[in-house]
Amino acid sequence: MWARALCLKYSCSELPDMKYAIVFLVILLGVWLWRKNRADDRNEAGAQPKPKSATTSTAPQVMVSCALCGVHLPKSEAFSGKAKHYCSLAHRQQREP
Repeated sequence: MWARALCLKYSCSELPDMKYAIVFLVILLGVWLWRKNRADDRNEAGAQPKPKSATTSTAPQVMVSCALCGVHLPKSEAFSGKAKHYCSLAHRQQREP
């Protein structure tokens, strides 16, 4: 409806030029917002550097497999049996009553 009102006021041949100008402005606005957002993210990342200390890194753990089901898990979390390791108490009790 507004296009028809514009057509009556202006020559209809001028309207396509306005369409391209509006599309161009919308694209410029989108690029500007995108770049502004990226700059803000970079500023936040630079303002809060994460300390890298030796205490935060963990040493590799020895992995063992469950004698019943074969699941691999860290030795510190495994349940030890007579000579084997198990992933749960139920598996240890099944194998070693």
